[in-house]
Amino acid sequence: MDAVSALILIAVAACLAGGVAALARPGPRVSRVSFALGAFGAAAWLFAIGSVRVSPSASVAALRARAACAAAAAVPLPWTVLLLAYARENGARVVRAWRPYLVLAALAAAFFVAKSLDGSVLFGIAGADDGHVLVFGPAGRAMIVYLIASVLALLFNLEVTLRAARPDAFPRLKHAALGLFAALAYHAFVLSAALLYSRVRVSLLAVGAVPALAAMALIGYSVARRRLAGAAVRVGRPVFYASFTAFAAGAYLLAVG
Repeated sequence: MDAVSALILIAVAACLAGGVAALARPGPRVSRVSFALGAFGAAAWLFAIGSVRVSPSASVAALRARAACAAAAAVPLPWTVLLLAYARENGARVVRAWRPYLVLAALAAAFFVAKSLDGSVLFGIAGADDGHVLVFGPAGRAMIVYLIASVLALLFNLEVTLRAARPDAFPRLKHAALGLFAALAYHAFVLSAALLYSRVRVSLLAVGAVPALAAMALIGYSVARRRLAGAAVRVGRPVFYASFTAFAAGAYLLAVG
């Protein structure tokens, strides 16, 4: 087992442990269940990517890549629910208010999971000096657009919560938020490159274990120090045009375009 495979397994174990711990701890049910589902989904995706990376042939890699794509399509939804309720006052009420959009996101996720499993997302698997390369077809590019939109929505909701946090609450939220931001920002970069070139190296996806592990470590630190206990941020109507997330996304699109 090489260092990258070991790192992926450590990240998978951290995600599974975080999900189990979330279910076992007291707290708002929406946040606990959504975090657990998100952590389990991230673990499944990382394990699938790791299995693709060590596949002995392109045909085996293609079958394993279908499972990886299906896991990737399912991961964003529970994290979206989590960040709608994350450290917010009346988080369950916020989630209910966003229910129509969450239903649409769930339908899109189910569609892309089905397309991933039947092989429509991937055009094929190419070889490279540093491993396999996933080549996406039209359905795959559509799924990447869905994933990028999901990541931007996650970043926007995280930003809204931090902007609305009181000065005394912000230090309690910053470590967990930093971990989530690192993981989301890295995957936004990888997804945008995949959309631009219609392909992505499996080695780049495997590196995603690093920000995932960092996110779990920082969230675990915040939970262990009870920094998130009692945090209740009152969030008003979000203003998209004043969002740093929107500015950064627009600037990046102009730069790569």
